[in-house]
Amino acid sequence: MDDIGIGTLILVALATPVLAIAGFIIALVQRSEVRRLTAQVRVLDARIAALKAPPAPAVAEPAPPAPVQEAKPSEKPAPDATAKPQPVPSAAKAKSGLEEALGARVAVWIGGLALMLGGIFLVRYSIDQGLFGPAARVVAGMLFALLLLAAGEWLRRNERTSRVGGIPAAHVPGVLTAAGTTTAFATVYAAYALYGFLPPALAFIVLALVATGTMLAAALHGPMLAGLGLIAATALPALVSTDEPSAWGLFTHLVFVSASAFGVARIRSWQWLMVAASSASFAWAAVYVAAAGDAGSAPALAAFTAAFLALVGLYHATAPLRDEDAARIDWASNAVAAAFGLLAIAVAVIEDHRTASLVLMVLLIAGELALAIWRRRLALLLPAAAITGALAIFTFNLASWLLTDPTTAFPFPGEAAALPSRIGSLLSLSAILGGMIGGVGLALAWRQPEQPLWITGARAGGAVAAPLAVLAVTYWKVAAFTPDLRFAAVAIAVAGGFAFLTERFARREAAYAMLAAATAATATGTVAAIGLALATSLREGFLTVSLAVLAAGIAWVHGSRRIAALPILAMTVGVVVLLRTGLDPLMVSQGIGTTPIFNGLLWAYGLPAAAFATTAWLFGRQGQSRATGLFEGLALLYASLLFAFQIRHFSTGGDLRSASASLGEVGLQVMTGCLIAVAAQRLSLSRPGSVLRVGSMALGALSMAGGLFGLLLAVNPMFTRDSIGNGLIFNELIPGYLLPALAAGALSLHSHGRRPKWYVLAAGVLAGLLVFALISLEVRAAYHRPILSVGTMSAGESYAYSVVWLVYGVLILIAGALTGLRELRLGSAAVITLTVLKVFLFDMNGLEGVLRALSFMGLGLALVGIGLLYQRLLFPPRAPVPE
Repeated sequence: MDDIGIGTLILVALATPVLAIAGFIIALVQRSEVRRLTAQVRVLDARIAALKAPPAPAVAEPAPPAPVQEAKPSEKPAPDATAKPQPVPSAAKAKSGLEEALGARVAVWIGGLALMLGGIFLVRYSIDQGLFGPAARVVAGMLFALLLLAAGEWLRRNERTSRVGGIPAAHVPGVLTAAGTTTAFATVYAAYALYGFLPPALAFIVLALVATGTMLAAALHGPMLAGLGLIAATALPALVSTDEPSAWGLFTHLVFVSASAFGVARIRSWQWLMVAASSASFAWAAVYVAAAGDAGSAPALAAFTAAFLALVGLYHATAPLRDEDAARIDWASNAVAAAFGLLAIAVAVIEDHRTASLVLMVLLIAGELALAIWRRRLALLLPAAAITGALAIFTFNLASWLLTDPTTAFPFPGEAAALPSRIGSLLSLSAILGGMIGGVGLALAWRQPEQPLWITGARAGGAVAAPLAVLAVTYWKVAAFTPDLRFAAVAIAVAGGFAFLTERFARREAAYAMLAAATAATATGTVAAIGLALATSLREGFLTVSLAVLAAGIAWVHGSRRIAALPILAMTVGVVVLLRTGLDPLMVSQGIGTTPIFNGLLWAYGLPAAAFATTAWLFGRQGQSRATGLFEGLALLYASLLFAFQIRHFSTGGDLRSASASLGEVGLQVMTGCLIAVAAQRLSLSRPGSVLRVGSMALGALSMAGGLFGLLLAVNPMFTRDSIGNGLIFNELIPGYLLPALAAGALSLHSHGRRPKWYVLAAGVLAGLLVFALISLEVRAAYHRPILSVGTMSAGESYAYSVVWLVYGVLILIAGALTGLRELRLGSAAVITLTVLKVFLFDMNGLEGVLRALSFMGLGLALVGIGLLYQRLLFPPRAPVPE
């Protein structure tokens, strides 16, 4: 008989005692339910009898009033059934609270601990004094344990439940029972570890029975025993060692312990106990697989996983029906079943993905799905199964197969490819998992449309995620992210199926509103499948462009089918494109050509910009303000990137990744940024609060920062050894300073009255500084071109600076007078003040002869003229006021 047959028989044998325990638990639960229902029936019978009782006979004449008698002091008034119980005075509570807590609870706990330690110290004393032999010590320990257990049981049967001052008294029988089980466990362990009376196998069984019995006793004695028994039971495999560790022995022990814990958890409604037992068992399984897992332990691990999934099912089978009717999420049970579902992957991994192990893995995942079908509170197991399926495909190692396995042809039409012989197993597994999980989830969502929204969403979401995730991971493993039209064809087929289901679910929303979750899930799956098809067939910029066009397509579909999820999906696609660009903005740097303007940048950035603008326009017409704003921002961003990279391409001859930047390039970048900011600002005027408003301001601020720190500092030819060309006027200073100055001035003028004052002033100041740098550098170029940073300044050059600065200041003043802009007049004052300081501080010492005289004469005439301008045009004298 093969391993699978043996494993199946062992699984049946293992399930028999588990089912017996489950039957005992079910009987207890049903008995309590019968008692509760019987009490309710009695109450209802009493109410019905009261309603059927004949009314009291009417009195013909009123009886004379009874004589009033004084109540005797010994008489007590009859209690009022409707009166509320009087609260205990706070002073009395404060007086008795500490005393009751210490006397009724803490003292009992400390007493129980003292009993445990007393037993241990007695054994220790007997050992130190040599009073008894090893056998007598073991017998004495067991007698003391039995005495404590008997005392605990006697007290339990004769106890009276008491509550003192609202605080429950400590459970004395439970404390004594805990002391007894602890003493028994320690005694058995001493007989094994210290004296060697018990072989490992027998010691393990006896200790397991003590620990499990302790946990079962918790159903009668309280949660302390449950925790104590669970700790002892889960620590047992580490206490009892053997030279030949057995997976079957370990997993059988963990299943029995967990079954006991699950039963007690159900009887006493202690979900924490179920979670704790599951966590401990899962941790042991993970440690075993990591440390000693081999091919021989796969059947045991599969049986262990199946048993735990069955335990979760039995735990819910014994739950009251009202819990299921409430349809609340049982987070703990979902987490436990999902965690053990992951162990199914380990079954295949330790068997190196052999066919038999893959079958076991699929069956275990099917068991996880069965729980999700059976109980609505376990609906989250559907998306958990989707994650498990994707991880299962991820664990395949095709590289090792290529080295060890024979290969077979798996060709695309017109080509030949060599792939491992087990590639069929991988592809078949992908199809089975994707189809099984997806089919189950969608069938449940379709057949049970009246379920709560979260249940329908979990089912449909898991069903959609499974085939997409499995297909994506399979493509990764087989094609290693290289374009493969076969996977693209499969993705398109999946997208078509999801699109069909989206339409069907949308039509049923009028009758079943909860199906909106399924419609959203399938619509998301349609878009994701199309994106996956693009990702498997395109690369780099092609993928980005295709996703941008996909967003426009979603907006167009939303115009005719108002599915609520579509705008969110379109925005998600937009964010994905943005993230893709952020990871590598120069993703199309190779193969775009060297032709200016008409190159690959037009489709790489121009087409996404146009697609996003179209998407914003479509969503704007549909009243989708959030989506409109996002795509307006994306359109502005990609239009800016298009111009920026086109300038970069033109300046570097097509080398977008060049590390250097010239003066002309930076100047054109600043100019373009300012002009795009102006254009976006104009577009935003018709829509207050538009994203374009914020985007235009951000782009303008970024451009101004580039002009200030880039043009005036980083690439300033006075600080570099870069050539500006041999032309006196037409050189690199024109695109480097004049053009960005004009653009910054346009930004300032257009922002006046529409943007914050600081923004308008900053743009104007930048324009003035760039013009000032231009005229100064042109003077420098007249003497030292083409390298401006080389050479000393002559007297004539120094005098030329004074002249052009003074003329510039006067021109700014005239412009301010004509336009009425006070900012221009202030700028003029700053330039003229700088010129005056230069003449008096530098020209006086630096110039000699006629140049010094001409410098002061020119400055004097200019200042006099400026004064007349202010007197006649700006501030004319006022007419005298008649007396």
